[in-house]
Amino acid sequence: MRHLVSALLVLTLPACISVREVESVQVDGSGLRVVSGRIDRGDVAVVASRGSEMIEVEAVVWGRGSRRERAERRQDAVRWSAVRDGDALLLDGSSSENRSGVDLTVFGPPLVDVDVVADNGDVALSGIDGVHLITANNITGDVIGDLDIFASQSVDLNFTPYGETDARIVSDGGVTLGLPFGLSYDLTIRGNIDESMEIEDLGWDDLVLGDGFVNGIRGRGDIEIDISVAGPVRIVSVR
Repeated sequence: MRHLVSALLVLTLPACISVREVESVQVDGSGLRVVSGRIDRGDVAVVASRGSEMIEVEAVVWGRGSRRERAERRQDAVRWSAVRDGDALLLDGSSSENRSGVDLTVFGPPLVDVDVVADNGDVALSGIDGVHLITANNITGDVIGDLDIFASQSVDLNFTPYGETDARIVSDGGVTLGLPFGLSYDLTIRGNIDESMEIEDLGWDDLVLGDGFVNGIRGRGDIEIDISVAGPVRIVSVR
């Protein structure tokens, strides 16, 4: 008689150690018009902070590894800066090690354009009014103004557009977009026929729904919003 023996193999992986160090700088915020920069690994947040002419930039410098000394070595490979150049705040963050980076949070004026690329991170905007050009994995928050953004994963925004604007949103994942009710919209969505589209009534005069396509018109259509998306879409009233 043959005997069958069942063995359970347990694979123990080394724990991931994460080290973090918080640093910060302050720069003069008077007359600032643009927050611009590129971060190769890490997140960027721009937060409206009223009542101060100074801008504070908080940096969380991090590294990860199977051992603490390895995580610290990777953390030491991170370089970052936030400097004022004319009317622009210039951000930079880079690391020669894969498992390390820097997360930057800018506390500054609410009226500012944001021109940021986060190659391997997310961008969040909170109460920012301006013209925004952003590339990131995920783009979130609440903004006023104009948008030209690309997300490799998802977009989740409350967006109050200017009275006349031409906004563009591209996402390799999904898009959830909150818009004010009853403005003069010309909304076009080009999407994936296999993904869901939820379009809330924003006072449309005309709403055309097709396979992977939506066009909504309200009023004269002064606010053009063009969305190209690979995942599901939700257009809702501002939350």
